[in-house]
Amino acid sequence: MEYSISKDIIFSELNKTYSLEDNCFTKTKQTPWVYGKTEYDSYNIKELFKLYDIELDFQIPQKFKNCINQLNLKDNGVIWEYILPDTIYEELVSEFAESISINFKQLDTDYYTNTFKITNKFLNDLRPAKLNRKKLLKYIRSEENKTSISNLETFVSNEQGYCYPVVWNRFASRTGRLVVKSGPRILLLKKEYKDMLESRYEGGRIMQFDYVSFEARLALSMADKYCDKQDVYQFINQEMFSGTLERNVVKEITLATLYGMSIDNLASKLYMEHDEVSEHTNKIKRYFRFNQTYESLFDDVKKTGKLKSFFGRNIRVDNHAPGAIYNSYIQSTGVDAALLGFNSINEFTKKHELNFVPLFVLHDALIADVSPELFKHIDKLKSLGESIPGIKNKFYFSATSLCTTG
Repeated sequence: MEYSISKDIIFSELNKTYSLEDNCFTKTKQTPWVYGKTEYDSYNIKELFKLYDIELDFQIPQKFKNCINQLNLKDNGVIWEYILPDTIYEELVSEFAESISINFKQLDTDYYTNTFKITNKFLNDLRPAKLNRKKLLKYIRSEENKTSISNLETFVSNEQGYCYPVVWNRFASRTGRLVVKSGPRILLLKKEYKDMLESRYEGGRIMQFDYVSFEARLALSMADKYCDKQDVYQFINQEMFSGTLERNVVKEITLATLYGMSIDNLASKLYMEHDEVSEHTNKIKRYFRFNQTYESLFDDVKKTGKLKSFFGRNIRVDNHAPGAIYNSYIQSTGVDAALLGFNSINEFTKKHELNFVPLFVLHDALIADVSPELFKHIDKLKSLGESIPGIKNKFYFSATSLCTTG
C-alpha cells in the first residue's frame, strides 16, 4: 500500500508518497490514501486515526523556528523543505512517515481491515450514472426552490452523458453515515427527479434496492432475535402483542422506544393513554434487550468517552441519554452492515461479469444500472444482499425501477 503525506503537513512544495510495504518514498503522485488535505477520491488517514485517538504532529525543531522569528518573519506558510538542511529535513519526514506507518499497521487487527477496507473498496467500485439531459434541464427550469436547483445542478453530465462520480466522506458524520464530499448530491435529490437517471444498456433499467425496515431488523439482530418474516413489525406484533395492535402503532412504538422518545410525546402522537403506552414500551425494551445493551455501551463510554459499533468502529458520544447512545450504536452498525450487503451483490456480479453497475448509495438503499438479461434474476440478486456477513438474520430487499429506458 502507498499513501501520500500532504505538503501542508510537512511544509513541502509537493506531496510526498510513501510505500507502507517498502518503508521508503516513491515517485507515485496520486494515491488512495493521504495524510492531511485530500483531493479527488482520496481518503484522509488523519481522519481515520481520529477514530483511534491517534494524533501525530510534524514538528520543526524550535531552534530553526527561532531563526525565522529573529528575522521578523512569521513561520506560518514557510516551506521548510527549502530552509532546513537536506539531511535534517529528510530525517524529520522519514521519522514522521514511519510513525504513520506504525500506527496504520496496528489498525490491521481492528475495524480497518475487517470492515472499513472491504466497504471502502465497494464505494470505490461505484460508477458514474448516465443522465437524461432533457429531463434534468426540465426539472431545473420548473423547480422554484434554490436549494433544490443547486442540488440538481450537481448532476450536470460530461460530453458522454455521464454524471461525475460521487466522492464520499466517511468521517464527516460521527457515526460514519455517508456524506457527499463532491459530485452529485444524490442524498438530497427529490424522489420524483430520480427518473432523469438513464440506463447505459439498451432496454436496461435504473433500479433501487432498499432494505426493508432495516434498523428495526438490525436491532433485533443485536438482541439475538431471529426474524424470518418480511414484515418485521407484524412479526413484533405477533411476538409481543399477539397481533392485537395495528401495524403502524407497533412501528411507532418500536422506533420511538429504541430511539428515546418520551412516553408523554409518544402517547400524544398515538392518541393513547400514558399507562398503556408505558406498558407497551416496557415490553419492547425487554424484547430488544434495550437496557442490557445500553448498560454495556455506557460502561465503555464512561471508560473511554466512546463506544464501538458491532463491527468495531469507534463512535464519539456527547449525549449520554439511553436513546442517543443506543441510536448511535444501531446507526453506525447499520452503515457498515448495508455496505457489506451491497458489496456481496457487487462481488458476485463482478466475478460472473454480469452487466450490473452500482451507481449510488442512499444509506440503506443501493441504486444500480441493470441490463435486461438480469431482470428475471432480480430475486437472486436481492438474495445475495439479504445475508450480511457477521450478522445472523435475514435482511429483506425491495426492488423498484426508477427508469425503464436505456
